[in-house]
Amino acid sequence: MAVADQGTTPGPLGHNPGEWWLTTDAAVPTAPCDKAGPSATDEALAKQLNPRMKNAMKGHLTAYRMSCGRVVTQTVRDRGLNQRAAAIAMATIIVETRMHNNKVATDHDSLGLFQQRPSMGWCDPKSLCYDAVHATNKFLDEMQKKYPNGSWNNAKIGDVAADVQRPAAQYRYRYQVEADDAVLIADTLWNQSGQAPGTSAPVQAVYEPTTRTTEVFARGIDNRLIRLWNTDGQGWSQWVAHGDWQMKGRPAVVYQPNTDTTEVFARGMDNRLIHTYNTKGAGWSDWHVLGDWELTSDPVAVYQPNSKVTEVFARGMDNRLIHIWNTESSGWSEWHAIGDWQFRGVPAVVYQPNTDTTEVFAHGMDNRLIHVYNTKGAGWSDWHVLGGDWEIASDPVPLYQPHTKTTEVFARGTDNQLIHIWNTEGSGWSEWHAIGDWQFKGTPTAVFQPNTNTTEVFARGTNNRLIHVYNTNSGGWSDWHVLGEDWETASDPTAIYQHGNNTTEVFAIGTDKRLIHIWNTQGSGWSAWHALHDWQLAS
Repeated sequence: MAVADQGTTPGPLGHNPGEWWLTTDAAVPTAPCDKAGPSATDEALAKQLNPRMKNAMKGHLTAYRMSCGRVVTQTVRDRGLNQRAAAIAMATIIVETRMHNNKVATDHDSLGLFQQRPSMGWCDPKSLCYDAVHATNKFLDEMQKKYPNGSWNNAKIGDVAADVQRPAAQYRYRYQVEADDAVLIADTLWNQSGQAPGTSAPVQAVYEPTTRTTEVFARGIDNRLIRLWNTDGQGWSQWVAHGDWQMKGRPAVVYQPNTDTTEVFARGMDNRLIHTYNTKGAGWSDWHVLGDWELTSDPVAVYQPNSKVTEVFARGMDNRLIHIWNTESSGWSEWHAIGDWQFRGVPAVVYQPNTDTTEVFAHGMDNRLIHVYNTKGAGWSDWHVLGGDWEIASDPVPLYQPHTKTTEVFARGTDNQLIHIWNTEGSGWSEWHAIGDWQFKGTPTAVFQPNTNTTEVFARGTNNRLIHVYNTNSGGWSDWHVLGEDWETASDPTAIYQHGNNTTEVFAIGTDKRLIHIWNTQGSGWSAWHALHDWQLAS
C-alpha cells in the first residue's frame, strides 16, 4: 500500500462554499492505479518532467503518480477521445489529489483520484471510486454530458474540469492554474503509452512497382520519421531518418503510379497534418504542413487512379471524419468534415476501381461498424451502420478483391475473435460472421494476393505470436496457424503483397523494439523471422 503525501481536497459535488482545502501534508492510504505497479518508464518520465513543471507538481512527480497519469491517459485513448480530454482529466487529478488514488476519505466520503463520492452515485461499491479506469470513465461521462458533441474541445481546460467537479466558487481557478502542466504530462504519456487498443499497426509499408522496391516507414524513438527499403531483392538498406520534424503515432503512406511518387503523411506534434514526398529521381522533399485543422487520430491515405486524386482522412477534434485532397496539378484543398457522426480510433479507407468509389469505415461510438462512401460525381453518402447489433473491439480493416468485385471488412469482435462482413457488387452487405475461434490482440491486417486470388489475415495472438488465416479463391477459410515459431511481437502486424516476386511480407515490432519481418514467396513456404538492423522503433 502506497502512502499519499498531500493534504485533503473537496470532492466533485455538494461542497459548502465555506469549506477550505487543507494545505498541510497528510498520510493518506492509496490504491495502485495499475495493478502491476509503477514501471521503470514511469520513473524515468517523472525525472524527465519534474524540472519542467511550473506549479503543484514541480519536483513532486513520482513513478507512482506517473503510473496513475498513465492509466488515466490510456483510459481516455481507449474511449476514443483525444489528448485534450486527457489533459482535462489530468488537471483534475492534480488539483483533487495531487495524482494520488486515495483509498480512505479525508473530506466527506470522497475517494480516488477524482475524489468521487459513493453517497452521490459515483461508485457502487465504493471501491470502484479508487478503480482508476472506472473513475476516469465516470469523469468522462460527466464531462460529455455537460459538454455534448465535443464542445469541451473549445472550452478552457480549467473551466471544463471545474464544471465537472463543481468545487466551491473560490476554488474554480485552481484547475486552470494546473492546465499547462496537465497538457505536458498528458502529451508525454500519450506518446509513451504505446499502441492503444484499436489503432493501426505502427509500421507502414509500400511497394513501388517501377523499381520493385518495398519501403518501410515508422516513427523512431526520437519521434522522427525513419525508413528503410529493399529494391528487387538486393538486400535491405540501413535505416535513414528523414528531416528533423517530429510526429505522433504512425505514418500513412501512399504510392501514386502516374507520377511515380511515394507520399508520407503524419500527425505533427501540434496535431496538424504534415507530409513529405519523393518523386523518383528528385529525392525526398522537406516536410510541409497541410491545412490548419487539428487531428485526434493518425491519418489514412488513398490514391484514386481514375481521377488522379490523393485523399487523406482522419478523426477531427470533435471526433467527426475530416478529409483533405489533392488532384494532380490543382494543389491541396482545405479540410472538410463529412457528416456529423462521431467515431473512435482511426478510420479506414478503400478504393473500388470498378465503380470509382471511395469508401470509409470507422468504429462507431456505440462500437458498431459505420461507413460512408463517395461514388465519383454523386457526392458523399450519409453515414450508415453495417452489421446490425454486432459490436467491434478494434478499428476496421477493409480490403477490395478485384476478381469478385468484393469489399470485405475485418475486425476484432468483443470476444477477441476475428469477424468479417462483405459486399459483392450488386448483392448488398452480408451479416457479420466469425472466422475460427482463436483469440488475438489489437487490430488485424489483411492482404489480397491476386496471383492465387487469396485473401490472408494476420493478427497478434494472445501469446504475442503471429497468427494467420486465409481463403483461397472462395474455397473457404483455413484454420488458424502460428507463423514464426517462438518469436513474439510487440505490435500489431502490417502486411504487403509484392507483385514483382509474388511475395507476401509481414512486418512488426519485436520485443526489443527492432523491426522484424517474415515472408512467403509463392511455392517456397514461410521463412523464419528476421530482424532488420539495430534501430529502435516507437510503438
